[in-house]
Amino acid sequence: TLLATRVSHGWSLSGLGAPQGVLTAYARIDNLLDRRYVGSVIVNQAAGQFYEPAPGRNYTLGLKAVLPL
Repeated sequence: TLLATRVSHGWSLSGLGAPQGVLTAYARIDNLLDRRYVGSVIVNQAAGQFYEPAPGRNYTLGLKAVLPL
C-alpha cells in the first residue's frame, strides 16, 4: 500500500493593491511510508533487468500565482 499526502492554502491578492489574483502555497509527500515497489516493467528486455524500482519517499513544495492578463 502506498500513501501520499498533500496540503495547500490560497490567499487573495486583491487587497494588496495588486490586480485580482490568487497566491497558493502547496506541499506534497509521495510514498509516505518509503515502501519499495516496482515502478515499471520493461517488456522484452535482453539484459535481464525487467523491473525498475520506483522512487522512495519524495517531497514537493511550491507556490502558484494566478494573475489576470
